[in-house]
Amino acid sequence: MKFHYPLLYQTSFLKAKSREEIRQFLTEYREIKKNIFSENTMDFSWGDGVGIFYYPNNQVKEIEIYSPNSAFYMQGVDIFSVNLKKLKDILHGINKKYKIDDDGLCIDDGVLIFYMPDYPKSGDLSNIESVLIREHCNST
Repeated sequence: MKFHYPLLYQTSFLKAKSREEIRQFLTEYREIKKNIFSENTMDFSWGDGVGIFYYPNNQVKEIEIYSPNSAFYMQGVDIFSVNLKKLKDILHGINKKYKIDDDGLCIDDGVLIFYMPDYPKSGDLSNIESVLIREHCNST
């Protein structure tokens, strides 16, 4: 799947609110429990490069986008192909404020999280491993 920022908020895939609606967009999926602490199962689609997490009532909680089977574009650049320094340059270019913590970089009031688990060690050279889109983007 390909996602383009900020147009991604307007896509039918991200406006889907239930497990049933989301599954209509997936080419294939496996329903799995991420860990023993998970409240509910998630849908994982390797072919589409996405994992979808649900609340106990099967409403979308968050969507995680993974490389290499997905792409996430900002200003025409697939952010999975750049490091944190380049991502910050892109964000500065569009006057987008961000916050960085131990897991990565957040924009849009925490709706989008660029996950970089090696950030504390690698700093600006950190690679983006995935992008998390929080559930409240459905109301955007």
